[in-house]
Amino acid sequence: MIPRGIEVLWEQRDAVLSGLLTTIAITVVSALCAVLLGLTLFALLISRRRSVALILAWLIDLMRCVPFMLFCYMIYFGLPSFGIVVSNMTAGIAALTLYNAAYIAELLRGSFAALPAEGIEAGQAFGFHGSRLLLRIILPPVLLASIPMLGNQMVQIIKDSAFLVIIAVQELTFVANEVQATYYVPFASFVCAMLLYWVLCLAVEAGVRAVLRIAEARRCRKMPREGRFRPSGHRTVQILQGPPGACGYRSFGIGRRDGLHSRTLRRRQVDAAPLHQLARDPGQWRGLFVG
Repeated sequence: MIPRGIEVLWEQRDAVLSGLLTTIAITVVSALCAVLLGLTLFALLISRRRSVALILAWLIDLMRCVPFMLFCYMIYFGLPSFGIVVSNMTAGIAALTLYNAAYIAELLRGSFAALPAEGIEAGQAFGFHGSRLLLRIILPPVLLASIPMLGNQMVQIIKDSAFLVIIAVQELTFVANEVQATYYVPFASFVCAMLLYWVLCLAVEAGVRAVLRIAEARRCRKMPREGRFRPSGHRTVQILQGPPGACGYRSFGIGRRDGLHSRTLRRRQVDAAPLHQLARDPGQWRGLFVG
């Protein structure tokens, strides 16, 4: 005999599916908008205009200290006091976007603070300034280091979307509450909602792992393999492959054939090595890491 709760949920499967699709749509739109706004706030946080950065830092700290439910109430019920009336769906997406953009900007700023200053200084030495410095030198390593934290923030957006039930957005939690209130099957309806939220979070975690694998594979393809290079105006430079590691290498012996210069770089140092070496002696290492 099928338990009554499961039978009711099966009968209401269309409503549950509709709530799930609404939750997914809200999450995707809010996540994209929050990432874009967070990147903009991050660029302002690290700008040379200290007054702007300081004001934004205070506002972001205020946003992170406000309960999300209270912030959602303020947007949906407070804005009409100033003549701004929005639908519950728009208010929910706006609340999720603004609230999580503050967290994204702060975690990006933390990743930026952990970056070694040498890479940025080398980029500036090669003429990267302003938006080019941000897009070409700063953002790639910051985003790569922030992938796990950004994934965690996406999970947080999924969970925060459940709070939109307070402004009658018909997402998954709203539908589960309606089913249990109508048929009085609270355990089955809420467990079903929990499992569906879990599946969404598992999908985000799988996506994060896939992005990390792709990033690692691309990084490994760009690492130098065993071979000889002839920088212009200098003798042949030979790269000797070391013992296998995470990318098939652990270390590299790099030296000039005349024996006047030699060094060993570990795997994680190789990625940052070209800019540093070029900044110190552009001629000696020209073309060393090409290909």
